[in-house]
Amino acid sequence: MLASFIGLVSVALSLSGFGVSPNPNAPVGAAVLAYAPSSADVMIYVDVEAVAPRNFKALVSLADDPAMAQAPELRRELKSAVGQLQMGLGMVRGATGLDLVNDVKSVALWLQFPLRGEPNLLIHVRGNFPSDLIGKIANASGQQVVRVARRQAIRIDGKMLLTTARDGSLLFGTPRLVKRRARSGPRRARARGGVVGVRARRLLDRKPFFAMVSSPSRTALGRLSREFGRQDNALSDLISGHRFAGFAMYSRGVEWSYVAKKASGIARAKMASQGILQLMRASHLAGRGLANLLLSAVDSYRGQSPEIDSIIKAKPQILELIEQFTGDGKFNEKITIDRRARSVRVTAYGRSLSDVMPFAGALPLGAGVGWLMLAH
Repeated sequence: MLASFIGLVSVALSLSGFGVSPNPNAPVGAAVLAYAPSSADVMIYVDVEAVAPRNFKALVSLADDPAMAQAPELRRELKSAVGQLQMGLGMVRGATGLDLVNDVKSVALWLQFPLRGEPNLLIHVRGNFPSDLIGKIANASGQQVVRVARRQAIRIDGKMLLTTARDGSLLFGTPRLVKRRARSGPRRARARGGVVGVRARRLLDRKPFFAMVSSPSRTALGRLSREFGRQDNALSDLISGHRFAGFAMYSRGVEWSYVAKKASGIARAKMASQGILQLMRASHLAGRGLANLLLSAVDSYRGQSPEIDSIIKAKPQILELIEQFTGDGKFNEKITIDRRARSVRVTAYGRSLSDVMPFAGALPLGAGVGWLMLAH
């Protein structure tokens, strides 16, 4: 346990370079939704430009941080993992000319759930891509090039299709959806339509670095009802009881919204939101309390190893870092109720995301590494 604590402290002391900043170049909601399908049950959006470059740079330099010297085994494993990741990214860049860290700007994903079978998928990727990217991917993967809307495309595993849109962005997913958007080009967001409508557009206009939106159709609800049954009444009610639900993360906080089908859902959504906010506040103090408790005990092991002595010496910096990645639970919150629209909207903001969500600095790191591993 002590070795794990030493490793955790070593990593924590090296995390100052990770995080997320506002992206002034982030697309507005209409641009994100320009290639959305005509309807969808779920949307996920990631502003890769706000997350990946900064956090990849911090990840590469993490193993060389002096604090990591306290955990040599962890340092070796980290260097090996980063080396493999860099090698994979280099191979992709060499074969296709695509820099996955810096060329990809944003990713939007939509899902449609039919009554049976695999969900229909459409992914739109914005970025700076080589004009011959599809051909290079085909050569590298041994796939045959086909034509969609007079542009090159690749069938992947016979189930998915990859091609470019009119503006050079990438479209990937279920062939029917990809072909439709490749041929029609960008479209205006609909005034209504849940995941692809005005509520989603307004949320995206606030430029989150991560957003998830849900507005299940009758078909999707029928499928979920059949698969989940009444195994979890609360989950079933949550899914079937909303017309629209959205969650977003920003550099300074989070927000979520819930539009209920019935008036009774407003009170339940408000109560649940209050509970979540209370847990968020408590988690800040719990994290700080646990850290102080552990650091108070480490003096008992003074002189047993250089690593432990380094932790004892670095106590002030460790406590400062803990305060950086947690708050005091006194962030700003607002719950807005619109009874006519049957909606509950919650915003929670501080000076940074870490003021609202403890150890939130790890979230952009996880998102950035996750994107790179998924792309690789």
